[in-house]
Formats: sequence, structure tokens, C-alpha cells
Amino acid sequence: MDKMPLQTKPPSPSSAAKLFAKNWPYIILLALLTTLVFASFLFSNQMLFGSDTMAGLDSKVFSRAALDKFHEFPFWFSCRLSGMPTIDAMFGDALYLPSIIINALLPVHRALGIRLVLHVFLAGLFFFLMLRKGFKTTPLVALIGGCFYMFNPEFFSHIYPGHDGKMFVIAWLPFVAWRAKALFDQPKFFNATLLALGIAVCLYTSHIQMTYFVMWGLCLYWLMASLLDWIAHKNSKALLKMGLYFWLAVALGLGLAFIQLYPPLMFTREAFSVRGADKGFEYAASWSLHWPEVFSLWVPDFCGVNLDSLNTYWSENPFKLNSEYAGAMALLFGIIAIIYKRKPWRIFWGGVAALAVLFSLGAHTPVFAIAYYLIPGVKKFRASSMLMFWFSFSSILLATLFFKNVAAGKLSELPENLRKKWSKGLLIALGVLTALALLFSIKGFASGIMQPLTTALMDNQKTQIFDANFSQRFVPGL
Repeated sequence: MDKMPLQTKPPSPSSAAKLFAKNWPYIILLALLTTLVFASFLFSNQMLFGSDTMAGLDSKVFSRAALDKFHEFPFWFSCRLSGMPTIDAMFGDALYLPSIIINALLPVHRALGIRLVLHVFLAGLFFFLMLRKGFKTTPLVALIGGCFYMFNPEFFSHIYPGHDGKMFVIAWLPFVAWRAKALFDQPKFFNATLLALGIAVCLYTSHIQMTYFVMWGLCLYWLMASLLDWIAHKNSKALLKMGLYFWLAVALGLGLAFIQLYPPLMFTREAFSVRGADKGFEYAASWSLHWPEVFSLWVPDFCGVNLDSLNTYWSENPFKLNSEYAGAMALLFGIIAIIYKRKPWRIFWGGVAALAVLFSLGAHTPVFAIAYYLIPGVKKFRASSMLMFWFSFSSILLATLFFKNVAAGKLSELPENLRKKWSKGLLIALGVLTALALLFSIKGFASGIMQPLTTALMDNQKTQIFDANFSQRFVPGL
């Protein structure tokens, strides 16, 4: 009679495996990467360069002096636009807690740069936590997503112009999206309060327009979650509960940050501020993306940028100091994620990315015109391209969802016929991309594509910049 095989326990994971199954080693790695990138600034006593940094330096010094010498917050700044409430007078993040702490601990010239470095790390940290806790990815996939997000050019390139408020809001976006997902999954008062906290923090950064754009995305997120919940359960009570908690979170967030929101809101509403009067569609559509910038989402060097040492920007805006590029790998794997699983949520995030591009194109598509006439506040704005942070967020989220499938071994489980289909499809895509690269490396072809789409190449100076940028920057980047 054959002997029964002995039952053995599965091998216990090694100490190294246990260590790297935890979150904190990856968070430390994100901090180390941030330190490495900014080492020359962090280990010095210098300022971090930003083209707009000096513009608001007087308000930083003024507010710091008022707190140090008189121990009170100044409410009026007589030197800005013939006198304005300080909260609306480019005091910016004067009530934003991270900035308050950093400004209190460091000299002004150091604090300005340290705030940006901190928020590069926070962007990676919040995206990491969103993926780990909200989307249940492995720590390694969450680390990749965090790195993609904290170093993607749409976010990171705001350092050069010194656009701190934009960076603060983009850094907090993953936290807000994570808490929104938690609320939609489990509509509870606690989850509503955390979402309200995220909304309030974004408002305290003082960049009201960016926060308003965040709210657009959250509203679309809520509508999609409500639609899918209704399709799945047909439960009107659950749907009502989700909606009530979501709008409670919005109301609480606005209430918590009302002291930051009220002064600029009323000052512009009554048209006392130069930013208050309506200036028409053309003004609102200014500083949008143009078609060369859209091609730069594929190869970021296509339309160039304005730098002190080199001016390669030839598109239709007066100048260009940042990039909307989300990263080649993020865009590539984001598209593959939708093709691999055409599920509603992946189509939704792809739609958010596409909508961000269409709105950011301003007068070049009807999307911005529809928003201009239907959505309150759009007439007060300009620079519709600010919305592109939703493009980078959605692209990177989709890419990491695909990496989650890879890490779970889903691709290796594909049947043989599907593997062959995927291999064939990827080879065809590779061939198409190679052909496009070869075609666009021909200057006559690239300029011929652009001339019907933009008026920039009708300008002799812009044409000369295009020619120089094409050989020096675009072709190597391509």
C-alpha cells in the first residue's frame, strides 16, 4: 500500500520579503529620490530658481514681518494694485498650514524653495497611498505610480516658473481622489470629513481656479460612481446616501476654507479687482493649448519651451515655461490599460484625460465655448490649459492599473489565441509608431502638418525658431 505524502507547511516569507511588503520602505525611497533630485539646492543656502518667485516676494516678507514684530496677521496690503485684501493680494498660501510651518522655521529665501521640494515628495506619497489603500495595488506598483506622478513634467515643470499654488493643488489631488473613492465605496460621515479636509486644504493653497478644476473632476467622479451603482444595484436609497455625503463633504470643505475663499470671491464679484471684470471670450480663451502643444503630449520637444539659456518655443502663446507632457511610459501604458480591459472605470479615466485636452485647447474646440457659456466662473478665468493636471493624473492612474494586472499575473494567464492576438497588435502598433517617427523626422512633412493647424508658422521669427528647434531638440527627442 502506497504511503500518504507528508503534509508540509508552505515556506514562510523571508525577512526581506516581509520588509518590502510594508509601505514605509517605499515611502523612504520616495523621500530619498526627492532628496537626490534636489540635492544641490537642499545642501546649500541658496534660493531655488523660479521665474515668478520674486514677483510675490514682497508679500512674503511683509506677512513674515507682521507676524514676527506685531504678532498679528495683516488684513490689507496697500502696495498691491492700489490696495487689496491680503488674502486676494498674492499673499497666496499665507493661511496654508505647511507653508505657515516652513515660513516660521526658515528664512524666506529658503522657505520658498523648500515648499516646492516638500510638495514633490507629497505628490509621490499621496499617489502611493491612493494606489495602496484605494486601488489595492502592490507596494512596488504603488511606488512606480508615485514616481511617475511626482516627476511627471506636467507637475514637475511648474518649478521653473515658480508656480507654487498649482503644484500644491496637484500634489494634494491624489489624496482628494483617494478619499472620494473611499466615500463612494463606503458612504460614511468619517469618509466625508476626510474628503472635506482635502477640499479645504486645496482651497487654502489659495489657487482657487485649480481647486475649482479639481471640483469638476470630483463631480464627474461622483456622477460616474452613481451611474454604475444604479446599474449594479438599482437602490435609490444607497444612491441618495452617497450623493448626500458627497455634497456634505463639498459644503464642509467650503466652510472650513471660507476665510480663504470669501475675500477673493467678493473682491472679484464686485469687480473691485482687475480680475473681476468680464473681458470676453478671447481673453478667457487666452493662454490655452494650441495644436503644437497637443503634438508635444507625444514628444515634449515638439513645440519647445522658453528658458533663459535657450528659446525653442514657436507656438501661438506669448511664451511657454512649463510642459503638459505626462510622460511617454505613462501615456503608452495608459492607452494599453484601456485596450486590455475596456471596463467602465478605465473608459471613464480615459475620457477625463481626453476631456482635459479638449477643454485646454480653448477656442480650437467647441468644448471650451460650451463651458464658457454654461459653467459659472469660466468667464473669469484664462489659461484653460491648467486643467491638464487631470490628463497627467488619469494617464498615470491608468498605467498603474495595467501594472497591477501585470503584477497579479493576469497577462500570463491569457489563452494562447489571445496572446497571439496581443503580440500581433503590439507589433502593428510598433510599426505605426516607427512610421510616424520617420515621417515626423522629415521637416517638410512636420511643417506641412502644422501649417493648416496654427498661424504661428506664418511669422518669420517663429519659423526660424521652429527650424532651429526641429533639428536641435525635436528630432533627438523623437
